[in-house]
Amino acid sequence: MENNYFMRLMMSISSNSKQLLLMLIMFVSIAAVAQNPALEFAAGDGNPTGNGPITSTAIRFRNNTNNPTGTTFATYNPALNVQATFSNQQYNYTGITPNAAVVFGYGNAPIAVFPLLNFIGAPVDADFTGSGAAVGQGISVVNNRAIEVQNITTPLRVAGIPTNQRVRMADMTLTFNRPVNNPIIHIAGWGGATGTLLFSNELDLLTSNVPVTLSKLSGSTALVVTTVGGVQQINNGSANPSASGDNSGKGSVLISGQGITSVTFRVYIRGNGAGTNWSPNTTAPAGDAWTFSMSLLESDLSVAKTVNNSTPNVGDNVVFTVTATNNGPSNDTGATVQDLLPNGYTYVSHTVSAGGGTYTPGTGLWNIGNLNNGVSRTLNITATVNATGN
Repeated sequence: MENNYFMRLMMSISSNSKQLLLMLIMFVSIAAVAQNPALEFAAGDGNPTGNGPITSTAIRFRNNTNNPTGTTFATYNPALNVQATFSNQQYNYTGITPNAAVVFGYGNAPIAVFPLLNFIGAPVDADFTGSGAAVGQGISVVNNRAIEVQNITTPLRVAGIPTNQRVRMADMTLTFNRPVNNPIIHIAGWGGATGTLLFSNELDLLTSNVPVTLSKLSGSTALVVTTVGGVQQINNGSANPSASGDNSGKGSVLISGQGITSVTFRVYIRGNGAGTNWSPNTTAPAGDAWTFSMSLLESDLSVAKTVNNSTPNVGDNVVFTVTATNNGPSNDTGATVQDLLPNGYTYVSHTVSAGGGTYTPGTGLWNIGNLNNGVSRTLNITATVNATGN
């Protein structure tokens, strides 16, 4: 089971013996798997198709039904949305409405709020790691979409901010409409230039509703996840940041945590001091344009097991009841439970509840198939207690 999945395996069997041969009813190993929805940013389902600039946008995750090898997207219910919002703007840019220096969907002219992931910075698939996928796999830069951000530096020239500073610009909050586990943020295009000055966007983790830990999964050498003064940061570690190549900040960062509903990053722009001005003049827009996408897995499965007689004699029949439950919120497919009787029992018979699929006694494989949100299926296995064996 991928560690991105939230799964609880519960076994409740009372064991006892009435035999001098030390007959034991042992815990029987249970393992459960299912195909969890791989939720990603993609076009459709009402996601933005227009241009900015704006300071808040909502994206509905879509289900990549053949992740990580393909990109067939489908509507996912119940809907999972993330609202991305900028607040606490430190500088204004009067050349646009809204009068803000950090916005979605803006460049030298209005551009798409939700372009393809490769819109800026020339990233490739191998820079990213999708949820539930191997490193460098599971994300397609020509199929997955991303939110475009413009971190406008022109107000810094107006304010006379030195170009060798790491300057606070705004806060960016990601708010989910229900708790999620271990989302991944996929970043591209950190790095730019105005004349000889090189600069890059950077992020500090400011707050989250539950404790979270940031860790880099893949990407360019320049993309660095670190902790400075107790603050977790995603930085461009290159002394000479660029819009593309290995000096560009691009890659995937895992936000490890359970029950996440909101994460807030503080947005910075860092200049390398190689030029005297943040922009060509006081009116022309300049800054670091970049994109970010997101992905996650969603499922909460549990397996419980009980026995009807915890103190049987040799030769008695006992009935094990295995209950598989999808605690939601996703509808899972391909659900299976592995439960093979040890040699201390002789299989007699089994029954499964309606819609519970099939059980194969010889392998112990219970193939449930579809297991929808809020649904439980049961398997009853009748077995005789042997005089020897586990």
